[in-house]
Amino acid sequence: MNTKDILIDLVENKGVQITFIARKSGITRTYIHEYISGNKNWGKKTNKKFLDFYEATYK
Repeated sequence: MNTKDILIDLVENKGVQITFIARKSGITRTYIHEYISGNKNWGKKTNKKFLDFYEATYK
């Protein structure tokens, strides 16, 4: 599963707040919203930040 699918699953299916993800991962809310809507792609650094947050919080 890629990062975008994981993020969308957390937000839309599991009801996790974007604010919570932003605060815990260090990625801004605006950046997360833009990524979900397809207006931006994440670079390696942001992708790693998100995956580190995801693994620490949900695995």
